[in-house]
Amino acid sequence: MSSSSTSTPAGLLSPDTYTAFYCEENIYRLVQRLTTGDDDTYEHARAVFVSNPDKRVPFFKMRASSRPDGLCVWDYHVVCIAYDKRNQQWV
Repeated sequence: MSSSSTSTPAGLLSPDTYTAFYCEENIYRLVQRLTTGDDDTYEHARAVFVSNPDKRVPFFKMRASSRPDGLCVWDYHVVCIAYDKRNQQWV
């Protein structure tokens, strides 16, 4: 999937809200949506900042990648974790 695609990850943010290459902004908005929205499927949504002393964090299946496996190496990345009450697991 290219970075110019108008779809958003898992359809959780609207295309007019999603900002390519700004993971921290997208995750901030996602955590807000999961914790203040009408859908009570998820709880305990949190932003997780991922980095290391080398500032080289590999992630796969990234839109920004031109590789078939989607590999991108970032200096940091931000992801969201939340508890899915229906399936009783962290996602």
